[in-house]
Amino acid sequence: MKLLKIEQTNCTPCKMLGNFLKNELGVEVDEVVNISEGTITTTATGHVEKDEDLAMELAGQFSIMKTPTLVLVDEDGEEIKKFSGVGQTGVREILSMRGLI
Repeated sequence: MKLLKIEQTNCTPCKMLGNFLKNELGVEVDEVVNISEGTITTTATGHVEKDEDLAMELAGQFSIMKTPTLVLVDEDGEEIKKFSGVGQTGVREILSMRGLI
């Protein structure tokens, strides 16, 4: 399984979620897709891929309507669960499914 965080640069809720994950829970998602910058960052390695088309394709594939959105995918890239927003209950549930908390 892999956990994606889909975000935008000038998005206050995206920043709030990032701070909550890092500072309060001490966890990182597997990949961060920034649709406004067109980047995909693999957090384990810090590798940043600049691919605007792929970032938008991922947003479309998972029917992203707002950011931030956490998407848990299986080994084939198929969606298992998705959560949009910054609600702690939903965030904790998807992190727990991934085994991060």
